[in-house]
Amino acid sequence: MVLCLATPLAFPPAAYCAENAASILKNGIALYQKHDYQGAVRLLHASNSEQQTATASYYTALCYEQLHYHDQAVDMFKRISTFWPSSDEAGMSSVYLKKLAEQTAATTAAATTTSPSKGKDTLAADLKKSEHITRAEWAALPNKTRVLIAREHGHLMVTAKVNGQWGKFVFDTGASCCGIGILDYPDMFTPAQLANAKRVNVSRPHGVVTGWEMTADVTLQDITRKVKFLVLPEKNVCVIGQNFFKEYSYQIDDFYVRLTKAPYQGDDAARGTNVATMPNTPGSTTTAAAPGSAVAATTALTNGPSGPAKLDRYTIPFEREYDTMLIDITVNGVPTKATFDTGCAPDGIVCHPTFALQAHMDHANPRGNRANRLVIGSIIRMDVPVYYANGLRYPLVGPKIFNRPYTVDPVNKLIKFDY
Repeated sequence: MVLCLATPLAFPPAAYCAENAASILKNGIALYQKHDYQGAVRLLHASNSEQQTATASYYTALCYEQLHYHDQAVDMFKRISTFWPSSDEAGMSSVYLKKLAEQTAATTAAATTTSPSKGKDTLAADLKKSEHITRAEWAALPNKTRVLIAREHGHLMVTAKVNGQWGKFVFDTGASCCGIGILDYPDMFTPAQLANAKRVNVSRPHGVVTGWEMTADVTLQDITRKVKFLVLPEKNVCVIGQNFFKEYSYQIDDFYVRLTKAPYQGDDAARGTNVATMPNTPGSTTTAAAPGSAVAATTALTNGPSGPAKLDRYTIPFEREYDTMLIDITVNGVPTKATFDTGCAPDGIVCHPTFALQAHMDHANPRGNRANRLVIGSIIRMDVPVYYANGLRYPLVGPKIFNRPYTVDPVNKLIKFDY
C-alpha cells in the first residue's frame, strides 16, 4: 500500500550528501543480507537520495520483490538496464527479469489449468467486487454535501471523525485508502484493535513501513462510511483517500470541498486498490482557484443522459490503476503517466530521481531538479520545480501546477479545466 503524501524538502549541503551515500549504502546492503527488507529499503532510498547508483537501485529492486511489490521491482530492474546498461547490475537485472517472466508465465498457466474459474480474469473480477459497493449501499449515501477546508502547507485539510474521535486530515486524491499516523492520534485505535489488525507492508515515497490494516467508521460532514483503513507508525500521514469519496464527483474552491454523488456504475465498473496505497497488491477532482482570484469558480459536471462527455482541448482523460488517478504528461518532451494528487504539496512535480535522467534535466541538486517544459493537455508550464522521492513508481502532479478551477467526472474519467 502507498500513501503518496508529498511535502517540500530541505536540501542538505551537497558535500554532506556525497560523503554519506557510500556509508548508507553499505548499511542498507547489510540489512538486506539480514533479511530486514523494510529497513534496507529505507536506507537504500536514503543512499539514492544522496547519490544515484546502480548498486543501490539493484538492492532496492531485490527488497521490493521480497516485500511482494512485484510491479515496483520490475520497474526498478528496467531502470537499471536503461540508465546503467554496461554495469554488472544491469546484467543481473536482465537475468532477474527473465526469471520473473518465466515464473509469472508458469504460475498463470498452472492457475488456469488447475482452476479455470480462478484464472486471471476471474481473480480480477473478484478484486473489483471486493472494492465495489452494492446499489443499496450507493443509494444510502447522501446525494450532496459540502465540507469546510483549510489550506495548510500546500494541503487541503478537512475535519473528519474516525472511530468516534475527531481529527484533521488531508483530502488526498493520491491516496487510495484512508489512514492515520498513530503518532498523531495515539488514542484513535485501542491496543486491542491494533493487536487484532492485519499487519501489512505499506509503500511510502520515502520507503516501506509496516502498518496495521482494519475497518473503521469514518465521518466527513454528512457522509459516514465503513471503509478499509490504515494505521502507520509515523506522523503527518492522516488522509481521507479515494476509498471514501470515489463514488462522488467533487469540486474545490477556497472554502469548501463540494461532493455530488455520481451515477451508480454497476458491478462491471472498473474498481481496485492503489499501488500507492494498498498492501501487497500491484501498486481526483478538484476545483482550484485561478491565478489572481480569491475564490475558484464552481463548474457543472458533464455527466448526463446524452452519453459520454466529449473531449476538447480543456479536458484531460484519466485512467484508474486501482484507485489511483493516472494522467498523461510530457516532461522535456518525454511522455509518462503521472498520479493526479491533491496531497502533493510542492508547486511542481515529485518523481523518482532516475526520471530526471530519462527526461534530460540538467539543473540537478542532490534532492531535486528543474524541468524546462511540462505539458498536461493544453496546459504548458516552463521552468518547473522537480522534487525527488525514491519510493515512487509514477511522478506526482499536485494542484499548484494547474492554478485554475477544474471538475472531475468519475464516470467518464475526465478532468475538465475552466479557462
